[in-house]
Amino acid sequence: MYKIREAAKLLNVETVEIHKKLISLKKELSAHVHKSNGITMIDEKGIDIISLSFAGVKSENLAVKNTESLNDNSLNTSVNNIDVEKLKSDELIAEEKTINMENDSEDIISQEDEILKIKSEINSKKNELNVLNQKIISELERTNYYTEELKEIQLKIKNLLV
Repeated sequence: MYKIREAAKLLNVETVEIHKKLISLKKELSAHVHKSNGITMIDEKGIDIISLSFAGVKSENLAVKNTESLNDNSLNTSVNNIDVEKLKSDELIAEEKTINMENDSEDIISQEDEILKIKSEINSKKNELNVLNQKIISELERTNYYTEELKEIQLKIKNLLV
């Protein structure tokens, strides 16, 4: 048994495509799709039917051969059943959107953490640059001092030689 997300991954399609197939192949999948604790599960035969439908096989050719799995209620679809299926489909899509939003939220949090880490590294590098800049300024001041001292010494030497 596969969850919708697992079926989508197995068939290399988006989960919304699985939802669409559950609706369009409702009759063929009725014996192969089960709901447990609000989670829709698809058995191996259901996966095969969905896979074949993605491969381009028309749903008319996918008719379930096991007549025991079909009951009279599934043959007599009424407006109420269509409404119920539409609501179920909407619930499945809403559930999938919620899961996607949770995944997106986790991705955003992860990206925010990464941004904070990078900002911290940038601040650390700025501090290092400030320290180095102060050292450069100090060395320049020292160099200027010694340059002036040297000029004075040269002047004294020149005066002594004259």
